[in-house]
Amino acid sequence: FSVASTTLEHGVLADVYNLHLEAGGTGEDQRISRAQSEQLAAFITEHSADRPVIVGGDFNTVSTPLPIVLASGPYPAPAYGLVAAELRHADGVSMWTNFNPNGRFPPQPLDYLLYSPGALLLEEGHVFNPHDLDPAAASEVGLDPEAVRRLSHHRPLVAEFEWR
Repeated sequence: FSVASTTLEHGVLADVYNLHLEAGGTGEDQRISRAQSEQLAAFITEHSADRPVIVGGDFNTVSTPLPIVLASGPYPAPAYGLVAAELRHADGVSMWTNFNPNGRFPPQPLDYLLYSPGALLLEEGHVFNPHDLDPAAASEVGLDPEAVRRLSHHRPLVAEFEWR
């Protein structure tokens, strides 16, 4: 994982974490993912004790939600416990972020944004799927949906937060 601090209103610092946990469903994969999640939680406890926190990335929850549970805390104030943002596709229903037609796993949410709800308010957010865009609109901003698909089989998460 990596972390960056950003300044919010009134000079308040928030820590934003990016991660990519171990993939796969074997016992060894799960052991590594658990260790990575515990390492992240320990680092947040020590490094971000007095700051709001956002954690985003590929949790690789293929076989268990445990990485999200471990990364959620509890933590000291103002982070307390982190919650997962409920982000959906344009259809308002689908939540998958991973789609690999040649992969062994079905489309499912593997990527999440966790945040400090006591300090941050989720204003809006969604799973960005370039194939949901009107072709003319995509072309107008220079976005090639197929090029995005070739970059990753994961769909980006987009969220806007407000400092409380």
